[in-house]
Amino acid sequence: MRGNETPSDWKDRIWDTLMVYRKNHLLTDYNKRYLIARKQTYLLYQCNVWFGINIGICYSCNQLVYSKLGSGYEYFHAFFMDKHWRTNCTGNEYCDMSFEKLKNNPPPCYFTKKAIR
Repeated sequence: MRGNETPSDWKDRIWDTLMVYRKNHLLTDYNKRYLIARKQTYLLYQCNVWFGINIGICYSCNQLVYSKLGSGYEYFHAFFMDKHWRTNCTGNEYCDMSFEKLKNNPPPCYFTKKAIR
């Protein structure tokens, strides 16, 4: 995201390029199911660093996903995306996971049951 850009503006700006990448299977494994927004921060000696923030795009429902909590750790993004998938995600043709099937027929694995609830 750019400095004064709103999340909706960011999504609109990158959406066409993102769809081309998805259609041609050019996304990395890390970005197959969601994309986390990053903001540029200037450090000493004018070095640019991009940090992930608490906004993302879910590829399953093509919606912006927000988190009220901070996002200081990389694994945190997977946590709030999992929460979105369990509660608000409607799913669509672009995702290779069927969230409705997971919700309706959870496998007997303990951790899977905990994730779906």
